Amino acid sequence: MQTAALSEMIGNPIDKVEQLASGREWIFDRRSDEEMAVEVPGQWCDYGLYFAWSEDLNALHFSCAFDMRVPPKCRPAIYELLALLNERLWIGHFSLWQDEGLPMFRQT
Repeated sequence: MQTAALSEMIGNPIDKVEQLASGREWIFDRRSDEEMAVEVPGQWCDYGLYFAWSEDLNALHFSCAFDMRVPPKCRPAIYELLALLNERLWIGHFSLWQDEGLPMFRQT
C-alpha cells in the first residue's frame, strides 16, 4: 500500500491525539489542523506535550517538556546523564533547553 493511501486511511494523527486528550480530560490547545499542545499532570512534575503533523513528510513530531528547572550549577551533570540516556535510545533524544533549563524529549 502506498504511503498516501495509508495516510488517507489513518487520517490526521492530531485528531487521534485530540480524542485521547479529551478522553483523559487533559488541557489542550488545538492550534491548527497540524499542531496541538497538551498539558499532562504528573506525579513529580507536569508535562508539556507538543505535536506537529507534516502531511508532506508523512511525519509526526512529538516533544515533551518536563516542568522542572535544572539549576545552572547542576547542568554539566545533567548533560552527562542525558548523553548516557541518548546512547541507549533507538529513537528520539533527550535535551535540555539552554535558556530555561527544561529537560525535554523529542521524536519525529
